[in-house]
Amino acid sequence: MAEKFEIRQHRHKVATARRRYEKVLETLAAAQHDLEAADAQLDLAQQSAEELQNRLRTAEEAAVQAESQLIRLTRE
Repeated sequence: MAEKFEIRQHRHKVATARRRYEKVLETLAAAQHDLEAADAQLDLAQQSAEELQNRLRTAEEAAVQAESQLIRLTRE
């Protein structure tokens, strides 16, 4: 009788451990999904930052040209 109880108890422990393991796997899968989404958002943010840097560089170049033209015009 005690042997059957021990077997049932062991099976219960195994089933409980299996359920916990499956929950951990689900949590890991969700975390992986969130990480991939965050990585995609980071890529978009980096692209936007690069685009803004290019616009700033263009604006700075235009300002330098405008300043040079203004200096030339005021000398004439």
